[in-house]
Amino acid sequence: FFAAMGSLFFGTFYLQLVRGYSPLETGLLFLPFAAAQLIFAPRSAGFAARYGPRAVVATGMVLVAASLGSFLFIGESTPIWVLGFLYFVQGAGMGSVMAPVTEVVMSSLPREKAGVGSAISNTVRQVGGALGVAVLGSVLSQVYRGSMAGPLAGLPAAARDAASESLAATYAVAAESGPAGAGLLAPANLAFVDAMHWAAGGSALVALLGAAAVVRWMPGRAIRRTPEIVAAEEAALAVELA
Repeated sequence: FFAAMGSLFFGTFYLQLVRGYSPLETGLLFLPFAAAQLIFAPRSAGFAARYGPRAVVATGMVLVAASLGSFLFIGESTPIWVLGFLYFVQGAGMGSVMAPVTEVVMSSLPREKAGVGSAISNTVRQVGGALGVAVLGSVLSQVYRGSMAGPLAGLPAAARDAASESLAATYAVAAESGPAGAGLLAPANLAFVDAMHWAAGGSALVALLGAAAVVRWMPGRAIRRTPEIVAAEEAALAVELA
């Protein structure tokens, strides 16, 4: 969730500002991510029962890492279907992770603590997503600010400080600057794409670390699915899709 939520965060700005899509269109372009989870999440428990949770979850994490690493090759004019495909692969990886991980968590607890285990699992997911947005967003901001130091050098100090905060801020300053501000848009888009590559690389690295942790510590045996585990899986999927 650290890796996935961070990538969705910078993907929103890329689609709306660099590519010019509306908020509604941007939301629709994220649908492959959700659709892949709807397809693969219900099937992942069966895969885990057959092959063991370690193999299924590690494969899912590698898929997430591969999709995030592919963002390093996304540019200002990359065909939009490529982005949709990468979001689908990322969603397939995430969908393959959630149910087996929930099974492992719930099966390691006594029945009377099933509610506690489900709550802690959901909390970890939410905290991981928040940290992903915060940390990867900071990386994005710092790289973008450094790249824009040259293009913004000719602006007054107040405008320069405001424009260097984010791509959206640069667009706002450019709009207020009239014809002279139009020259800021191309370098701003280029700087943002470069910063996005750094954030995507960080996301992929985190996903690979997660895969390594799975291979090292997650049990490889199949898990008996109790009613408590099934209920926790359904709750986890509902939280994820929400």
